Amino acid sequence: MTVSRAKLRDLEPVADLPPPEALKTITPLRLDERSAELANQVVVDAELVDTIETIFAGSGFVKDRDKVRMLVNVRAEINSKWKDTRDAYLAIGRSLLALDTKFSREESEMLRANMDQVFPFSDSVGSQLRACARAVDSGRLPFESCPSSYATAYQIAMLSDAQLEIAKQKGLIRINVTRSEIVSFRKELKSGSAPVNEGETKAKRALLLRKQKRLEFNLKQVLDEIARLDAE
Repeated sequence: MTVSRAKLRDLEPVADLPPPEALKTITPLRLDERSAELANQVVVDAELVDTIETIFAGSGFVKDRDKVRMLVNVRAEINSKWKDTRDAYLAIGRSLLALDTKFSREESEMLRANMDQVFPFSDSVGSQLRACARAVDSGRLPFESCPSSYATAYQIAMLSDAQLEIAKQKGLIRINVTRSEIVSFRKELKSGSAPVNEGETKAKRALLLRKQKRLEFNLKQVLDEIARLDAE
């Protein structure tokens, strides 16, 4: 069943979005449900409807009401928390990771190529938020030592395990560390005054290749659409 544009605008939100693991088994939305309290409603305007239809054109995504509901609710949650601090950006990163586990690879690529049309940040920022959440949840970056700035936490998350140990010895893994301190430390590593893990360079190259792939995928969509219009 396809979610109609009218009903998509009135999708009932989840008051408190469950943790990422619970999102995988979220119960289907009854499309005729309406929230009893206006304050608990998420208004989906026509522009967002058009954006979702454009991003996932030809994929059948809009026919999956579970995924549509999840995207709308994650978007509402992220918009409400974007200006918050550490807890908020980690929650956003976890929510983005939850989307990655729910969506197909193709759907995730479609969303990433158009990230700033749905969320209040680019795919680059989204990647940093995911990396921060992974680092904390894996234990590589202790929550109590995680900086309040996601940009600083990301710089730490990009360190290899060996580099993290050196950073700890230097007293750099703490909640009030500044981004400039971590950037300076990473420059020291690159200059040869501290050991550098070759995996860091490979990871950066892999990231650039993924970005290239997303751009190529987006370009193909544009060219296919132009071809379709020309054929009409």
